[in-house]
Amino acid sequence: MVVPSLGIHGQIRVVRWGRSVYANIQKFIQFQLTVNVAALIINVVASVSSGDVPLNAVQVTLSLS
Repeated sequence: MVVPSLGIHGQIRVVRWGRSVYANIQKFIQFQLTVNVAALIINVVASVSSGDVPLNAVQVTLSLS
């Protein structure tokens, strides 16, 4: 990221924006991990209880993206 020669207020705004982007990336990764773990648990429980896998790997990959 290129920051033009701004005053102190502009630099503070750029730092706040960068921290906001970083926080949003963290939230997105946490959400994706939660969804992936939930899908894994559902598939494991369903396959153990019924002996049949409800979703194959391609379907799980497509549904999570």
